[in-house]
Amino acid sequence: MAISKPRRRRLFATAVALAVLAGGSVLCLGYQIAGATMRQRQAGAEKAALAAMSAMVGPNGRIDGSRVHLASEAAERVAASHGTTVVSIRPSMDGRSLAVVVADDDQHRSATAYYVPPGEPIERARVVALSKDPS
Repeated sequence: MAISKPRRRRLFATAVALAVLAGGSVLCLGYQIAGATMRQRQAGAEKAALAAMSAMVGPNGRIDGSRVHLASEAAERVAASHGTTVVSIRPSMDGRSLAVVVADDDQHRSATAYYVPPGEPIERARVVALSKDPS
């Protein structure tokens, strides 16, 4: 028994529609997975920057420039736990922020940690940080 021409066209159109739907679903899934991976890498960069800044703060609650090696070790330890390596650590001129760049096989991520002195309100520090950071 032969399939009629209109029915063959409907079957073909249905097959094409299902193929497009399946392809779109695969693309959406891939996009979601890639986005989650990038967010995890960014979180790792942020944690490395915070660890480095915490290591820079001395026992008196102030930033101690002689503790740069401790900051570097802390950032490398945190970055390694996230499967990345530290590319660079750059303190700011005023010493109140520290930028850390981490990399994995194919991408670089950066984060900057800002020092908030004891007793200074976090909200004020956040506003200052936002006004200095162009991104």
